[in-house]
Amino acid sequence: MMTDYYYYFDLFALARVHAHLCGDGGLYVYKTAEKDRVNRADICYFNTNIELINSFRQDMLKLFKVKMYYVPRKFRINVKSIRIARILLDLSSFSTRSWRIPKIIKAADKEVKLEWIKAFSHDEGYTP
Repeated sequence: MMTDYYYYFDLFALARVHAHLCGDGGLYVYKTAEKDRVNRADICYFNTNIELINSFRQDMLKLFKVKMYYVPRKFRINVKSIRIARILLDLSSFSTRSWRIPKIIKAADKEVKLEWIKAFSHDEGYTP
């Protein structure tokens, strides 16, 4: 269900975050045995290109005001947040065969669409 709060986001950053997660990222929601919560969520992005890692980190900071944890030896950046996961899952699923470009990005300006394509291509077409 698409909600109005997406219109307060920077659509360029949102398009890049979504494309990166579809390309070389993951969003995982799982049950936990912790006392104070039922579910946990992990948002990860994997890439050997440090410029793409830093770009993703800056976009997440801009959109959600979070600092992501970087694991250099695994070329991975991640954050645990059920709040962010709910917002991103509202856009689309992130499983391998069922993700789609969100309607808000399809309906946006040509420049936003190009940002999504560029970010996705960097992940799927990049060779170090």
